[in-house]
Amino acid sequence: MNIDLEKALRASMDIIYGVHSFHGFKDYDSVYFVTSESIKDYLEAHEFLKNRALTILSGGDQVFNLIASGVYEIDAFDSNKLTYFVYYLRKAMLNTFSFQDFKRTNVIFTSACNDFSNHLDILEEVKLHLPEEVYEYYRKMIEFSKNNPMVNFESLYYTASEIEFSRNNYLVSEDTYKALQKSVNDANVNITFTDALTFSEELTSTYDIILLSNIADYFTYSKPEFGLKEFKKFITSYMKILNPNGILIHYLYNINQQNPIRNLPITKEDLGLNNIYPVTTPIFRNVEEGYYLERKPKIK
Repeated sequence: MNIDLEKALRASMDIIYGVHSFHGFKDYDSVYFVTSESIKDYLEAHEFLKNRALTILSGGDQVFNLIASGVYEIDAFDSNKLTYFVYYLRKAMLNTFSFQDFKRTNVIFTSACNDFSNHLDILEEVKLHLPEEVYEYYRKMIEFSKNNPMVNFESLYYTASEIEFSRNNYLVSEDTYKALQKSVNDANVNITFTDALTFSEELTSTYDIILLSNIADYFTYSKPEFGLKEFKKFITSYMKILNPNGILIHYLYNINQQNPIRNLPITKEDLGLNNIYPVTTPIFRNVEEGYYLERKPKIK
């Protein structure tokens, strides 16, 4: 995997000079530092084999939740290369900090700030667990941001709060967090940066579980024509690499509602009511959230 540190720094500096918004799939963009999906809900609600998983990378929570569930062979992918730096920073935090300090340091990195002394202290504490380019990325970004009133470092990330923490199985309690600490370095996690629309065609492995996040929702930014036909084609391409009785999950916001930000024209009726499952802790009030699940039939 080839990470261009200088490109990542230039792109990140552009982001923190601008507004915090999502403009579609880009090579470098703001990252969900902590998940906005109820990963805990859908992993706990369904039985699945745990030999191999495919997942979006994002800020790493999908990976951490899978490991906490007992999956140790994981292929993770994303189009956004800034997820690489977030994933390894948060993994280093996991390896370094207690349960409460892990949450505290996540909040620090995603909150508005003029004094970056806490960021620098955290970076030095986790340095031994970081790839060199990740340490250099954060060191240079913090130095660039320090005492510069024109930038918003927090624009790199979507914020972390207790409701987001509650959506993770490894953050349910101190015991579950400690269990992940003991196992996170035993997992084999392979990371690829690619286009989700075509990635399934390149894969030769098959999987027991595939977590697609809400990728298809976001296709409406870059592909306004993306509708039900395209959604089903996208899902089908990943179903082909599921093992017998494997499960595929796609996260859904604002089902059956018009939304100026996420306007995918798909309803519960389009997808089939039997494939839509509710979440227990909606992240936004008055927003209908759920997930779409496909299970591949066993071969008789």
